[in-house]
Amino acid sequence: MLFDGDDASMNFNFYNKAGAIQTKDYFFEAVNKTDSSVTMRLAADSASYIDFIYTLKPDSYLMNFEIKATGMEDKLASTKYVDIDWSQRARQLEKGFTYENRLSELTYKVTGDNVDNLSAAKDDSQDLPGRIDWVAFKNQFFSSVFIAEQDFDKVSVKSKMEQQGSGYIKDYSAEMNTFFDPSGKEPTEMHFYFGPNHFKTLKALDKGRDEKWELHRLVYLGWPLIRWINQFITINVFDWLSGWGLSMGIVLLILTIMVKSRGLSGYLENVHVYCQDACTETENRRNQQEISEAGRCNEETAGGDGSLQPIRGKPDGRLSADVIAVPYLDGFVYVRAECYRAASTEFLVGG
Repeated sequence: MLFDGDDASMNFNFYNKAGAIQTKDYFFEAVNKTDSSVTMRLAADSASYIDFIYTLKPDSYLMNFEIKATGMEDKLASTKYVDIDWSQRARQLEKGFTYENRLSELTYKVTGDNVDNLSAAKDDSQDLPGRIDWVAFKNQFFSSVFIAEQDFDKVSVKSKMEQQGSGYIKDYSAEMNTFFDPSGKEPTEMHFYFGPNHFKTLKALDKGRDEKWELHRLVYLGWPLIRWINQFITINVFDWLSGWGLSMGIVLLILTIMVKSRGLSGYLENVHVYCQDACTETENRRNQQEISEAGRCNEETAGGDGSLQPIRGKPDGRLSADVIAVPYLDGFVYVRAECYRAASTEFLVGG
């Protein structure tokens, strides 16, 4: 579960002559309900209202979100924007706090430019210049992403560290505005993505779009050369191997041997990409009941039986590691697959 109850909040500020109308202070009525959509209505009277329309897309983690005003021209200011406050405390979903914290960060996409993020290692905040396509509250394996078709403007983002043992990783918040037409002639079009940080799943969301979201950049694939190798070789090899029904331990073992045989300098720094993509892929399939097991990475030893041991450094600069699949009663297979910089490019399995 990504969030529940008070973990997350969202408030919209509309304006009239008296000041701000904050949606958090009002009750909406559910109208026009179907099995895949619902309209939440904030009514001034029977002929004047603002509709929040939520529509689930089939076989997708994407949800369309539309705001449309009806008969509100004389009740709202003529401003062409709505202010938005969004916050979420990101839950700790994995056993290893330190590693999960390092891969959880607030990320955003600058319109017509690159993807960037706040620091994952400390409290951080920024007032972002220009327009923003989307803002993501990212966990290690899953993300909550808020996307605006008409872009976000005047965006201010914050990320605060949570204490270990609190059950949370980060406290995220974002303030921004986006287009809103009080006359109702043009709706405000937005989207939510609540799902895995799975490269191909995120990449597929750009299919048929002229302006690409590039949500797949939420999955870090390393520096340019390594990113190319991971995107076009590693992920496809993983999909092919896992398609044979092999366990995560065996798949990661084969990938590790491939890395060793290639002898690519610096490649070990990005071996964690294999594991991250493996985890999100198998978790995705598990949720869809396509398989009964899933892989999960853990930076710490799993349980107290010592089944999973940490990576060991050799005097000559080499690395050794136990890459072992250990089945647990919860249906998961815990796999140890951590990586560090080493002078040698060899990756030795076992002792």
